[in-house]
Amino acid sequence: MHPGSGTILVLHQHLANHGDEFDERRTGLDHVSFQVADYDALLAWQERLSALGVPHSPITEAVRGGLVISFRDPDGIALELFCRRQPPPESG
Repeated sequence: MHPGSGTILVLHQHLANHGDEFDERRTGLDHVSFQVADYDALLAWQERLSALGVPHSPITEAVRGGLVISFRDPDGIALELFCRRQPPPESG
């Protein structure tokens, strides 16, 4: 993590390459993640992706904390929208 910008770069090693099309297990790009401001922004993106007919995951807990939506671009490259803040507590 870069202290000034908060940019995070994670490197993974995949020992085998799979085919000629994009695959997270091939040497090269695994995925790209974009941080959004907060949970409300993530909800807005979820609604926007749904309205545009873009297949995406539900909002889920990220492996390293926070929340994430996963989807793919037209070339099949994995993309994520991520926020560090947890959702507000449910009223009940």
